Amino acid sequence: MTSFLDLAKRGLFVFDWTDVYRTRRASIEAYELVAVPACAIQTSDLPADLRVIAQRQRLSSAFGDHLTLDMLAT
Repeated sequence: MTSFLDLAKRGLFVFDWTDVYRTRRASIEAYELVAVPACAIQTSDLPADLRVIAQRQRLSSAFGDHLTLDMLAT
């Protein structure tokens, strides 16, 4: 299984749902940034089939600008 750091080494930002380790009261109800690439890949770097899927997803800003992602708010 590929680790979060291995994915970041491949140029991906990695977010994880870490609330499973928190109490309900301490939960943040969002995905947290857990690994950052030194050199992020662009959608144009992806194989065609993955590029089509990735281009369907839109955020209001870049991944690197976020420490958390609230998927209900996007």
